[in-house]
Amino acid sequence: MSNFNRGSEWRKWDLHVHTPDSIVHEYKQGDKEDIWENYLENLQSLPADIKVLGINDYWFLEGFKKVKQFKDSGKLPNIELILPVIELRLRDYVGNSSLNKINYHIIFSDELSIDEIESEFINKIEITEFENRSLSVGNLENFGKKIKQTTPSDKQSNDSDKKIGFNNFTISLDKVNELLSKKLFKGKFLRVIGQTEWSDFRWEGSPADKKSLINNVDFIFSASPTIENAMKSKQSLIAQEVNNKLLHCSDAHQFFQTDFTSK
Repeated sequence: MSNFNRGSEWRKWDLHVHTPDSIVHEYKQGDKEDIWENYLENLQSLPADIKVLGINDYWFLEGFKKVKQFKDSGKLPNIELILPVIELRLRDYVGNSSLNKINYHIIFSDELSIDEIESEFINKIEITEFENRSLSVGNLENFGKKIKQTTPSDKQSNDSDKKIGFNNFTISLDKVNELLSKKLFKGKFLRVIGQTEWSDFRWEGSPADKKSLINNVDFIFSASPTIENAMKSKQSLIAQEVNNKLLHCSDAHQFFQTDFTSK
């Protein structure tokens, strides 16, 4: 017989939080404010029942490193666990009217070191359109510079080279699967897709691919503003007879006030 006298303890997790190091973000600061200082103060002031954060900076872990260093120094006692999240853009699936790529998230276990994730996953990805160079911040920026140089002047973007590279770089799902099949990663990651992005992928494009994509992830991210909207999303997935393990997260890209008690 168990000696435990208490039942389950519920904690809130937000596994989709971007940082000021994300290539795309809207964190702002005043003339005398440090954006990272402001960001970390916001993390410290989160409601006490939020215990786990997934730190997401798209292809890289620069923001995660800063948050982890901050926590390791004892300055984030309210958060029990932070997890590194990689957000990829898939090459295979372009199914909506805007021809947008589908974002695909890998949440890695805290049992993996930063070096293991970077050396055995991120740096093993190749920018095939740029001399098959390994993925790095510098190579992504140089890739964007090359794209800009080869684009007609009247069609060139005003974005930074890094953002141009980011907007044009994708990876095949087969390559993602190959990298995650390593023994090092076995049982130490979760796959996630965004509900809105998946919904935008048209059924008439490829029904088999659409169902396979969502049925082969561990759960689905939602960023619904209300419980009612989140429940509608879940019911929609149930009606379509696909994976409906929906997890609400903020997908935070900016400083804002949220009523966490209603989530």
